[in-house]
Amino acid sequence: VLKFDDVKANRGEAYDPSTGVFTARVPGLYHFSCMIL
Repeated sequence: VLKFDDVKANRGEAYDPSTGVFTARVPGLYHFSCMIL
């Protein structure tokens, strides 16, 4: 589980930054990407 201190975008608020859990409100295929420097 990845937890981020600073969330830049959270459309639909499906990602819970306190737990690091994404809960999809609509069934389907989801793609996540991130860049960590």
